[in-house]
Amino acid sequence: MSAIITMSRLRKEFDDLVAVEGLDVSIPAGEIYASIGPNGAGKTTTIRMACGLLEPTEGHVTISCVDVHHDPERAQQFIGYLADFFSVYEDLKVWEYLDFFANAYKMPEVEIPSRINEVIRQVELEVKRDALIRGLSRGMKQRLGIARAIIHKPRVLLLDEPASGLDPKARLDLRNLLRSLRDGGTTVLIAMGCWSADKGHAQEFFRDFYAWLDGSQFVLLGVWSAATCGQSVARERELKTFDFLKITRLTPAEIMVGKLLGAPIVAYFIIACTLPISLVAGLAGGVRPSAVLGSMVLLIAFNLCYSLAALLLSMLVEKNSSGAVILLGLLATYYFMKMFVQSPFKGFAAISVLPALFSLHGFYDVIGHTSPAVFGMTVSWAILSLVLYVLLGAWLVLMIVRNLKRDIPQIQLLSRWQGVGLVAFWNLLFYAFLDIHSIQVHPVPLHIYHLYYFASEIASYAVGWNALFLFLVGIAALEPPEKLKIWWRKWKAGEGPYFSSDGLPLPWLVAAAIIGYAMLAGEALGLRSVIPLGEWHLSFAAVAFAAFLVFTARDVLFLQWCLLTRMKHPVIKGILFIVLYNGAATILGVMVSVFASPEAMKKVLTFLMPYALLGEMIDLARPPRLIFAALALQLGICALILLAIQRRLARPVHAPAAP
Repeated sequence: MSAIITMSRLRKEFDDLVAVEGLDVSIPAGEIYASIGPNGAGKTTTIRMACGLLEPTEGHVTISCVDVHHDPERAQQFIGYLADFFSVYEDLKVWEYLDFFANAYKMPEVEIPSRINEVIRQVELEVKRDALIRGLSRGMKQRLGIARAIIHKPRVLLLDEPASGLDPKARLDLRNLLRSLRDGGTTVLIAMGCWSADKGHAQEFFRDFYAWLDGSQFVLLGVWSAATCGQSVARERELKTFDFLKITRLTPAEIMVGKLLGAPIVAYFIIACTLPISLVAGLAGGVRPSAVLGSMVLLIAFNLCYSLAALLLSMLVEKNSSGAVILLGLLATYYFMKMFVQSPFKGFAAISVLPALFSLHGFYDVIGHTSPAVFGMTVSWAILSLVLYVLLGAWLVLMIVRNLKRDIPQIQLLSRWQGVGLVAFWNLLFYAFLDIHSIQVHPVPLHIYHLYYFASEIASYAVGWNALFLFLVGIAALEPPEKLKIWWRKWKAGEGPYFSSDGLPLPWLVAAAIIGYAMLAGEALGLRSVIPLGEWHLSFAAVAFAAFLVFTARDVLFLQWCLLTRMKHPVIKGILFIVLYNGAATILGVMVSVFASPEAMKKVLTFLMPYALLGEMIDLARPPRLIFAALALQLGICALILLAIQRRLARPVHAPAAP
């Protein structure tokens, strides 16, 4: 009998893990075939490669003499597939669910009603035909899943652990159903575990317990560290005890280490007690030892980086900030993964610890089966996360050690050149994580539109990215009022230059913008063999960088003026004023759109908001005259703010009256 399923020299790698190695299988038509093995043996990976959901590293799969990966649409018409854990549309009725998938498989309309009735009889769900899916039992949902998989009369049925979670009667019903399908000519390939019922349940229990304990350790240590480190400095300021530490011979680095290791000491003790239990549970549950140990290393690295961020925030505020640190940490952990894991900059998702944990434990359905790349070289999620935590931790240490013994008004997170270096660092990550594989597979002459779109998208990302960091560097470079007044007096007396490291932050904003643009131009030159240099429109990108530089300079100068006014919490209030300004500008634009036209709204917002100006620049067919007019207006506003700053600095200092 001829083979209907053929797998030749099949191999699949995930990072440093070989899931399937040299698999050669030929399965004749009309047979039930089982792939049996323990967890992690590669059964699910094999099934997913067989149905075309996963591309093999080497080898190929054919179904009915059709290569699954060279001609997937043709091959998949012969395939029915049921995953181990599958979801259903619970708001649909049973027949509606099958009708939806029958149409999705593009079956002839006239055949669908009779085929639905036939399949429902075949899986013995006649009494549930009009029932909502949410009311079905686990076994009934499993039968419905098989009905969905065979609705289009496939020649091959691929089932991944179909008996998982079913009671003995449901398993018997499933066996009879598969035999009836085989007798009807369908070839069935099943992935199933090799353990006995008792051993399988025990391993599943330990695996679930390990997953729960591992996640609990990350949550406990992260939340506890945030709560303690996030209030360690601010609390001492409230109690008036921090000054005692500042006048001792302890260095800022020693104080920082003491707080990092001492503040969450109870959490460290709890984790130290539970790590051996976690190790034993993971190994008993069939988890790879490398995954268990990797998770432990990640726990330490992630917590130290998170604790440093919490300590930095505590240093910047006067009151307890632990709640804000916990909330920001949870949001960052989730959104960094959600925003970047499927983006052209996949590597940034490694800032969240979740992709590394998912990859270590094999949950590739959540993060996808492709690993991140650094300068085109594939690296594992865990290694990339560890490297990022070390690099980000180094920047946090620099900011903490530089300012830990200073009072809040004297804090300057980074020196001017360090701020410029931070912009260069984030730009380096930006281009290191850029995934160009999607365009390298296309020949340039046939896909010039896609290349243009890709180039313009990357240029837009680069401009927006640098705009954000220009603003953050501007905040970090704000000069304390006393130092700024000293610089002013020296400059007025002719004892120092106007553009000094103790003066206004404008020159360093310019330097940071130049670095950002230079790295974009370098990326364009590096990819000129793939994308023609002219497709990047670097002249327009230069105008965009200049535009964001002007808008950022306006906002940073406004924050510097707020510092000179001696208002309480000047930077926070200044940022709130900037947010309110942008909100008011948006409302004004909406009103102009309602009462005039969308085109008028564009023009108004171009004068008021930098991102509206960038949107104006994307239309490269029009000359950017409006843009230059908007920049002239913003430069005028910058000049007015500079004048206000100089008037503040020029105020005479009054000596106290004599007694």
